Amino acid sequence: MPAFQDPEIYRNILDGLQIGVSVLDLAKKIVFWSDGAQHITGYARIDVLGHSCRENVFLHCNELSCETCAEKCSIATALHDAKPVETLGLIHHEAGHRTPVRIYAIPLRDRHGSIIGIIQTFEEHFALAGPDANNQSMKEHGWLDEIPGLPNQAVMQSHLRFQPAYFADRAIHRKKGRRERRERREAFCRWRREKSWG
Repeated sequence: MPAFQDPEIYRNILDGLQIGVSVLDLAKKIVFWSDGAQHITGYARIDVLGHSCRENVFLHCNELSCETCAEKCSIATALHDAKPVETLGLIHHEAGHRTPVRIYAIPLRDRHGSIIGIIQTFEEHFALAGPDANNQSMKEHGWLDEIPGLPNQAVMQSHLRFQPAYFADRAIHRKKGRRERRERREAFCRWRREKSWG
């Protein structure tokens, strides 16, 4: 069991999940952002950590508009009611399209039971099992055309726009990651040279 004593293993577990996981403090600032969250939203960890969810970093949308923090958003409701909240919505992807998601907001408590933040998980709505449940839920939210029983044009366009954006995002983040690693290595080498000369 010594391997599970290392806290880094738990971060690796969270990053390995295909769902998005974010943790916000009581001021609604993002203090954790998983790889799954980056994949679903297009926002890199470096772009969101330390930012408030109200700063247009993580928009929640419905069919008509996007807003950063409504009175009834899942985070505010979970903080107010001190219990988990589940909701459906659209996330405004960094590339500009909207992605339907199921969102869970769960109060994060310390060992004394006091709420110290919110854990928010989200997964793409199309990834959920059971087409009947999806169709009913999509019908309730106005995302389903009644006559053919298929997702409406706005949802389909959003989904289709996501596919090329996903592959472009992956390529950009790989290049950006390589560039950042090279810059860190160069900075470290400069620091070691300066230290050995000084």
